[in-house]
Amino acid sequence: MQKITTYFLENNLPEGSGFDSKWNISEKSNIFTCKTEWHCLNENGFYDGFLPFVVIIDGKNPIDFKLHFVDRHIPYVRSLIRKYSDILREYIEQTIMFMLE
Repeated sequence: MQKITTYFLENNLPEGSGFDSKWNISEKSNIFTCKTEWHCLNENGFYDGFLPFVVIIDGKNPIDFKLHFVDRHIPYVRSLIRKYSDILREYIEQTIMFMLE
């Protein structure tokens, strides 16, 4: 398993195919907080907005990471969470898991 560092995350977190926003990475006590937004497509293939989420990675046990969708208390973002979070959760988790292996 790869040693987790900010440099490793900056160069290996997914980009493109929905991961269309820049990753914001911070680290404190070997806990990495990685924030970005998923670019959602609706059922007709048109962009539908950005769904913010956070991945929290423990540098000592990276495979046990946590994924949280961020509400931001904005009605439109809440509607995106309701519409897409169940569909996207598994895909995002698998993509992050693949990157960490």
